[in-house]
Amino acid sequence: MDLRESQAAMAAALFDVTNLAPALPLFKGDPHVVAQRLAQYRGTLGANREKALAAAYPVLQTLVGPEFFAALSDAYGSAHPSTSGDLNRFGSAFETFLRAFPHVAAYPYFPAVARLEWLLHCVHHAPATPALDAAELSELSLAEIDALRLTLRPVSRLYCASTAAVSVWQAHQTESHATFPESVDHPEWAVVARPQWKPLVLSLSEAGFTILDAVHQGYCLGDALDRGLEIHPDYDFAVNLKAWLEAGLFAATGSSGAIAAASFRT
Repeated sequence: MDLRESQAAMAAALFDVTNLAPALPLFKGDPHVVAQRLAQYRGTLGANREKALAAAYPVLQTLVGPEFFAALSDAYGSAHPSTSGDLNRFGSAFETFLRAFPHVAAYPYFPAVARLEWLLHCVHHAPATPALDAAELSELSLAEIDALRLTLRPVSRLYCASTAAVSVWQAHQTESHATFPESVDHPEWAVVARPQWKPLVLSLSEAGFTILDAVHQGYCLGDALDRGLEIHPDYDFAVNLKAWLEAGLFAATGSSGAIAAASFRT
């Protein structure tokens, strides 16, 4: 074998024990001992993949249980092998995998919970830029605020789902008093943010999501508010804007590091 063929044989043996035979001639010594040593590497590989997924998807792990999650990790790793030396990126396709995995088809909210957890994972690792605060807005006139075009920070990500994934996630937070929802068959909206060091999930109404999504799309604040008021005429924008500023959703005006965050829908 040339180097490329040798590497392919080694990788195949590590990913699947049934592909062991082509790799055995690559090593000196008793083939049985070689097979045992490769099994140790294979076990380490599986453990590392499972650990990486569990770090990104702790609620999913709780929902399915550790044994089933280990099997999920193995199946996911076979379907979506890591393409990066950074295991923090390993779980990026987990939502897509769950949508097609027949053994969780009875739980349609699993992929939506996975998307929310991946956003939290991404926000945790995202670069921070200066955040807009109330003092900056206080220097502007009402007309200037109305015409203001804000930008979401890299640590702010919009989220909506057709199932109650946010409520399911909240029910598994130790600091939350939320209980598992009686029904998961309804849409929910949220924004994932990182005001300081720890990411958090802020639940949104449809009107609140619509406003923030319009801001993300480039609408001025006044036009974004109008879109939200079309859904909920009594929406209390002042109270919610205060909460959004405290969560550090928006980039400081004039911040050279401002980067628009993506809006995710599941």
